Amino acid sequence: MTNSTQQSLKARKAAHLSHVFRDPIERTAKARAASPASVDYWARKMATEFPELPEAEVNRRAGHLHRAHMADLPRRGVEARQATRLRIAAGLPDPTGWVFSGGGFSDRHGASEREGERQIRRPGG
Repeated sequence: MTNSTQQSLKARKAAHLSHVFRDPIERTAKARAASPASVDYWARKMATEFPELPEAEVNRRAGHLHRAHMADLPRRGVEARQATRLRIAAGLPDPTGWVFSGGGFSDRHGASEREGERQIRRPGG
């Protein structure tokens, strides 16, 4: 086994053990707080941009920024899907890595998706 393979196997084991011994809420708390899906993210942003505002006003504005962000997500998803369709129609590679080949989509690593079911293609098969 190569060093990189051993390192990968050790890291995989460590990740599984980490999930055993740590609370999942605690494990992801920092990531959730740093996400635009969190009102706290917008409150921190407002507090740094407008330090003179009282906390109640910062929280009120943060709530509106959060709702505006969440309301914009469906539009951004539609635009991303349209851009992907246009890239595929123009013969450019799909940025997601999925490519259309006859009966379905497949990624660069041999996984395919047909009729809503994800299957793994074996090399040479």
